[in-house]
Amino acid sequence: MPVIITLDAISSNIQQMQQLLLTHSVMDTKEDKQRVEEQMSVSAATLRAYLEEFRTLADDEAAYQEMMGIYDTYMENYNDTYSLSAMNNTREVTAKVNGILLDIFNQLHDKIQAMISEEQTEIGLAKGKQDNIYENAVIIAYGMLIIMAVLFVTSVVIAVRAIILPTIAYEKRLGTLRRRLMTRMEI
Repeated sequence: MPVIITLDAISSNIQQMQQLLLTHSVMDTKEDKQRVEEQMSVSAATLRAYLEEFRTLADDEAAYQEMMGIYDTYMENYNDTYSLSAMNNTREVTAKVNGILLDIFNQLHDKIQAMISEEQTEIGLAKGKQDNIYENAVIIAYGMLIIMAVLFVTSVVIAVRAIILPTIAYEKRLGTLRRRLMTRMEI
């Protein structure tokens, strides 16, 4: 599940970076541009952190390297587009963001969606195994309960036949002998 959350955060962060780049290109004042540049810097740092987190969570190094290749291409074009934005070339920025950057983002997004699907499949399989283990444990628990009940009933029957019934029979004989003895003593 952490892999899915991280991949989703990577995709969302790249979308945010594109929006900030477009916002930067239409800002009129230097202060506004600087404020957006700070947000862009934070967003880029956050994206790098998510990518590092993904690397620690990912099982498939080849998939990670493929994603990083797409990311590097994206960032190279992103930085070129940022340079155009710094020169107030809004038309070219918009064309690049909606053109090449969008194409690269779509490639990355498709890769991320494929990875998320794989993770969801693995989670489903793991859940199925866990459900199977739980069901087997319940069956074993009920089986043990039945075995314990049969053993308890058997031990009670054995105890009644081996101890209690003979004791009662001996007690009756003793009572009979005592009464006979008492009747003889009275005579």
